[in-house]
Amino acid sequence: MNRLALKTLIPVLTLICLWGCTFPEISAEARTFLNLSIEYLDRYELLQTTVEDTTLGGISAIAYDRQTQTYLALADAKENPRIYRLAIPLESTQPPQFGPIAVQKVIRLQAPQTQDGRSITLDPEGLALGSNQWVYVASEGSGSDHPALFAAFDANSGNLKTTLPTPQRFQAIEQDQQAVSGIYPNLGFESLTLTPEGDRLFSATEAPLVQDAPPDPSQPSLGVRLLHYWIGVGDPYVVAEHLYPLELPPLGSLFNGLSELLAIDSGGHFLSLERAVNPVNHSFSAQLFQSAVAMASDIRTLEALPEKLGNLIPIQKRLLFNFSTLDFPLGNLEGMTFGPLLADGSRSLILVSDNGFDPKLPSEFLLFRVRQLPAMTAHP
Repeated sequence: MNRLALKTLIPVLTLICLWGCTFPEISAEARTFLNLSIEYLDRYELLQTTVEDTTLGGISAIAYDRQTQTYLALADAKENPRIYRLAIPLESTQPPQFGPIAVQKVIRLQAPQTQDGRSITLDPEGLALGSNQWVYVASEGSGSDHPALFAAFDANSGNLKTTLPTPQRFQAIEQDQQAVSGIYPNLGFESLTLTPEGDRLFSATEAPLVQDAPPDPSQPSLGVRLLHYWIGVGDPYVVAEHLYPLELPPLGSLFNGLSELLAIDSGGHFLSLERAVNPVNHSFSAQLFQSAVAMASDIRTLEALPEKLGNLIPIQKRLLFNFSTLDFPLGNLEGMTFGPLLADGSRSLILVSDNGFDPKLPSEFLLFRVRQLPAMTAHP
C-alpha cells in the first residue's frame, strides 16, 4: 500500500473503531493494585544458640543485602541491640527450598544520645537497608523512658549515622503510670521499609495511638498511622501520614496488629503483614495484604482521629495470603524481605518469626514465590 492510500485509510479506520470497536476496560481495582500471585515454597527452623557471646533469637526484622547476597536480621534486644548478618542460601530445587542458614557476623548497634548526652535505650523492631549500606532501625517505643525513634547505622560497624525526627504526637505521655497520648508501650513502630530508590522510608505503628483509639474498647478502631519520610537529598522530613485500616482480631484472639511493611515498588504499593495473638493457647495467626497508598488522605493535621471515617480515605488493601492455609503451627511472624530472583524470574519473599528468646522455640523462616502478572481488566 502506498503512503497516500495509507493516509487516506487511517481516518476511515479510526471512525469505524469509534462506532464499533471495543477496548478492554481497566477496572478501578486494577488501577489501584498490582496483579500479584503468591505461592508458599518452604520452611526452615533455626534453633536458638550463642554467637559471639550473644543469644541468636528474637528476630524482629530482616533485610536482603544485594551487594553481598546476605541478610541482616535484627534482634529485639534492649540490653544489647544487634544485627546478625546471615547467609540464607536458596537451593535450585523444584520447588526452591532453603539451604542451611549460617551466621557470618554480629553487628552491635551504637546507642543514640539525648541532647544532654544520655544514652537512649533502643527497642529495635523494624529494619531497612539502604544502597549506601546505611541500615535504618525503628525503635518501637515502650513508654516515656524509651522514646519511639528512627535511627540509621553503618551496616558493617554498627556506628550511629543519624536519627530522624518523629512527630510529637507519637511520643508516649503518661500520667499516674497510664498512657494518655502517643504510642502504647510495646505497640509502636514495628515495621520499616524503603522504596527501591532508597530515598523514601515508611513505617507504621502496630496499634492505634492512645488518642486515636475509640473511647469504647468494644468498638473497632479506624486503624493505625503510616508515616512517609523523605530521606533523599537534604534534611529528612515527614512527607505525609496515612490511615492504615486493621482487620478485626480473629475469634479467640485478643489483638491484631500491623507487624511489617515491605515496599513493592516506588508507586505506593506495599505488602503489609498483620499478625494476631491468641493468649489462651499462645498461638498466632497472620494475613498478608497488598496495600496501596496512592489515593489515601494525608492525616498529618489530625492530632487525633475522628470516631468515624467521614471524608477520610484510608489506604486501600486486599488479601494476598492467609497463613491459616498452612499445615503447621505459625510462629510470631515479624520480619519480611524480598530476596534474590528465583530461576523463573519471580521474586523470592522470606518471612521470619520472633521466638521471644525462648530456647524451646526456633526462629522460623518461610519462603514464598511472588509473581507479578499482567494487569487485570474488567469484562465489558
